[in-house]
Amino acid sequence: MKNSEYWKAVQSLHKSRSHFAKLLRSTTLSPSEKTLLEARRALVDHDWETTIQMLLRFSPAESLLRAERGLLIAEAYNRLGRNLEALEAVRSTSSIYRELGDFPGVFQGLIAMAINLHVQGHLEDAISLLAELEPLAQTEIQKHQVFRETQYCHLKLGKIDDVSKIISRFTLESRKFPARHRQISDHAIAYFLMNRGLLKEAQKYFEFCMKAYPKLSRLNAKFWVALLSTAIDGRTLRAPEAVIRKSPVYLHRYLFIREIQAGNHDRAALHWNELRELFPRLYGEVFEFKQNWVERSAFGILALRFKASKASGKPATAMELLEEQLLEILRTAGGPVSKEQLIERLYAQVYEISLEPRFYKLVQRTKKRFPDVKILTRAGGYRIE
Repeated sequence: MKNSEYWKAVQSLHKSRSHFAKLLRSTTLSPSEKTLLEARRALVDHDWETTIQMLLRFSPAESLLRAERGLLIAEAYNRLGRNLEALEAVRSTSSIYRELGDFPGVFQGLIAMAINLHVQGHLEDAISLLAELEPLAQTEIQKHQVFRETQYCHLKLGKIDDVSKIISRFTLESRKFPARHRQISDHAIAYFLMNRGLLKEAQKYFEFCMKAYPKLSRLNAKFWVALLSTAIDGRTLRAPEAVIRKSPVYLHRYLFIREIQAGNHDRAALHWNELRELFPRLYGEVFEFKQNWVERSAFGILALRFKASKASGKPATAMELLEEQLLEILRTAGGPVSKEQLIERLYAQVYEISLEPRFYKLVQRTKKRFPDVKILTRAGGYRIE
């Protein structure tokens, strides 16, 4: 499709509807191109059924227009959760691009589809599609795109015991990419581990990033290594290093945890308010997170861990924080929580039978400290009433 007016109209659809309408009346656009633009407008407006109905009745003669039609149908099917039909459409489109020798076109269609499947949670389908894409990736950026998406899908599908094995295999492959691309992938792995509650593994990965990419990730990695050390061992945060003090984004989170550890709740609140100014979509009132991923980061874990000590006006000990965290998990679980899950969340490491004695002592201490709270053992694990 060589008509530049068509692509101008596509761009204007996302910027100015009045300009789009004007371009749609242009005599330089063919009837087929106008039909595609109408279908694209319905797609942007989330009217996916209309997009499909319009395009199924439409069969342009030009190959590139047929390929464009196929991509739009595939996206509409995908948005409706009709993944098999979406995959069929995108593969038909890829066949057209292959016939034309347009391999960038094949890649563009398949990678967009794979990302959509990944985002919607259809990970096995995404991995299957990415396997088809691998031989088509020509540039380093394309190769990295395929690697990154495959990596994320495998990580999200992997059982806890398999995560390290998957990471090792894919990280070895990532060494082939330029440092700036590798650093993005390695940080993504560290964040994934942290959000899964595998804090020790995440800490090791951030330490690796700090050594592997000293110029690219020094600030980020130093910040998370310090917070993860605190989350794992309960140690008090030291005064922030110079590299952290230079960045308000990192400094206010760091000082919030440091002040709340010391029981200085008023001073901690000042730093939280600064964070609300910087990130109004992420932070609400003190201890209120607007997005789940922030709550599951080391910063969120520590903030919620210290939440219970706010009322008393004094810092809680590491033991007391674990007791309060146990109750918080059970209160918000909505049902029984297994011993294995509790151990992994409380001690921030993969379940091992050697951790059970510590856990049982923690349960006994918690019962003694909070006699009015009944911690019960039932089928499926622990719960409170």
